[in-house]
Amino acid sequence: MLAAAQSFGMYVVAVIVFGLGEGLNLSVDLALAAAVLPNPEESAKDMGVLNIGNALPQSLVPIVAPALLAIGGGGNYGALFLFGAIAAVLGALAVQFIRSVK
Repeated sequence: MLAAAQSFGMYVVAVIVFGLGEGLNLSVDLALAAAVLPNPEESAKDMGVLNIGNALPQSLVPIVAPALLAIGGGGNYGALFLFGAIAAVLGALAVQFIRSVK
């Protein structure tokens, strides 16, 4: 929706939908991570690893984004959002390999 927004109103609707999806994703992600911790007495260490997993992509995207935006002469936000969508689908598929929670 963001990549195809043709007006400010459509952009605002897309940002609202994105924000709702991101909030749902983060809350479920944190609940799932807390539910599968192997040792409750070392939960701080394990949650620290989770934080690295959340922060590392935020550090790498600014390195990759300029190359994606430069495709086709510059300003290619469609390529950037497509890359993000593909990464989200791959992440969702990877979660399918979690067999169960405690």
